[in-house]
Amino acid sequence: MLSKLRSMVVANGYLYVTSGAKKTSTVLCYQRISSAPSAHKSASDPLFAFVSTVIGPTIADKQFTTSIARPFGIAFSTGGMVCYISNQDTNVVAQVTLTGNGQTGSLGSGSQSAYLSKLFPAPSTFLDGTFVASQQGAVPDVAVVATSASPSEAICEALAPDRQ
Repeated sequence: MLSKLRSMVVANGYLYVTSGAKKTSTVLCYQRISSAPSAHKSASDPLFAFVSTVIGPTIADKQFTTSIARPFGIAFSTGGMVCYISNQDTNVVAQVTLTGNGQTGSLGSGSQSAYLSKLFPAPSTFLDGTFVASQQGAVPDVAVVATSASPSEAICEALAPDRQ
């Protein structure tokens, strides 16, 4: 169900939309209906048909448990089979691997960024699918308290990656 449309992107031959209402928190996939004049009986006929829910939240005890929580924006890799979703409530960018010709997606476990994993090695904790971490590890309505990614640590690592 689409509620609180936040962004739309055309990729992989589909229209992807982020539905940012707290109760839905999904990325939806739509396919263009034929643009031939005979396909539309009136100007009010839809141009796109719902295909699938690409990804949605995981909720336990009314709290989000993965990085998908009120998605805000979406971008795609060059090949189109990986997308990056910014999320309002977890304050992270999630990496989603697409399957089923781009119609469904999944999150990897914990950090999905080699850079982030190097900067914050185990036992650091990240929400599943995290590609860009939040400066605040503890956020309201999120069950997992993740490692806080201090901007000063990230800047120091970017400027001097070989420091010990």
